[in-house]
Amino acid sequence: MAEGLWQRAMALQAAGQLDQALATVRMHLKFKPKDHAGLNLLGVLLRIGGQFPQSVEALQRAVALAPNETGIRNNLANSLTSAHRFAEAVTQWEAAVRMDPRFDIGWMCLAVAYTHVQRIEDAVAAGRRGLELQPDMPEASANLAFALQQGCRIEEAIEVAWPAVRRSPAAELLHSNLLLMLNYVDRAAGEVAEAHRGFGRAFPATDPARPSDPRRDRPLRVGLISADLCDHSVAFFAEAIMAARPEGVTLVAVHTAAPKPDEPTQKRLRSLAGEWIEANALPDEVLDAKIREARIDVLIELSGHSAGGRLAALAGKP
Repeated sequence: MAEGLWQRAMALQAAGQLDQALATVRMHLKFKPKDHAGLNLLGVLLRIGGQFPQSVEALQRAVALAPNETGIRNNLANSLTSAHRFAEAVTQWEAAVRMDPRFDIGWMCLAVAYTHVQRIEDAVAAGRRGLELQPDMPEASANLAFALQQGCRIEEAIEVAWPAVRRSPAAELLHSNLLLMLNYVDRAAGEVAEAHRGFGRAFPATDPARPSDPRRDRPLRVGLISADLCDHSVAFFAEAIMAARPEGVTLVAVHTAAPKPDEPTQKRLRSLAGEWIEANALPDEVLDAKIREARIDVLIELSGHSAGGRLAALAGKP
């Protein structure tokens, strides 16, 4: 597969044109159906779009054609994880690190994947191996800290995460996970507050949004942004707010996790929202632009530093 196809398809996806990216790759595969690189790209794009069974099928075909490609196995494992097929994902990452014991991403991913199958000690060991291979990579510290956190070793997790945050304050996931963990330990209020201010300094609001329509007689546009607009406790409270929407208020729901259009709770929330934005696949700058284009007057952020939160995107354009 020409490198240009990957670049074109991923550029379309980054611009919010996922359907066009998929069409481009499918056209390529129509003429080269056994191109493992093309199938790999198709699987990656399908996963971004939340089409997990189709993604897994495409990537399984790619692995069958190129069984020694650790990168393709990694992508298949990611899609299996998204489909909640955790044991199968572990099998793929284990195969990848057997083929290449220095496959750092495989070890880092196993640090998280093992926790889903209750293999906490294996998760911690994999996380330590990943950090050994990539001591300066924030994701390695984040995944080891996560494994320790899942083993209820919060203080140890913070000891791993905090120095890494000092080195890389703009590592959003690592920084957010540290702030989340600080909720579960005894720390001075001033220390915790300063840690949160550090996140604000790393992601400053450089371009605040302004009302696009100053008329006072127009309908108010209220946005809810969350990764949990599905079968989740956050949705339980969000649904009550959405159902009680006053007349004349337009609700804009911004969902930052993989779409679940057939899931009953999400179906109800979609029916209550005046507009629905799928933001899982959008980079920060594109999400920022989408929110501005939606002309939202009041945006209520519901994820904070939990999984799927997009606080950095709300800081505005760099």
